[in-house]
Amino acid sequence: MDSLLSLIKKLCLPLQELAEDDIIDVESRVTDLTDGGFKIDWLKKKVEEVNVRKKKEQRSEAMIPELEEELQNLKLRLSEVEAELQKERAEVFAARVPLKFDDVWFDVLIDFVLKLSFFKYDLIFDMLKDFNLQSSKLNRGSVG
Repeated sequence: MDSLLSLIKKLCLPLQELAEDDIIDVESRVTDLTDGGFKIDWLKKKVEEVNVRKKKEQRSEAMIPELEEELQNLKLRLSEVEAELQKERAEVFAARVPLKFDDVWFDVLIDFVLKLSFFKYDLIFDMLKDFNLQSSKLNRGSVG
């Protein structure tokens, strides 16, 4: 009876304290008791249940480092994608900024001046003064 009680106590140990050798020992002793005429099918079932749980624990324990590594890789990839997303959002924002009238008008004026470079410098300076006056009037008108 003490032997049966010690087997039950061993099966009740937490899985992390129960070695595979312990389970093999319990299985062997249960077989010996069964061969000795004891009807302990219920104990055989419990031993098998503990054995299955121990194997699941070992498989899961082995998977944890792999899953942790995969998680780290996914977190790294996520941060890369987030950075790329922020960059694209900044590009969209920059692309949506409208041109100012001065940006367009000044380019036209420079092109015009370069084509008419044979005019005297006085004429060019007069044109630039007119441009500055018109530009400042337009800027004041669009702001107000």
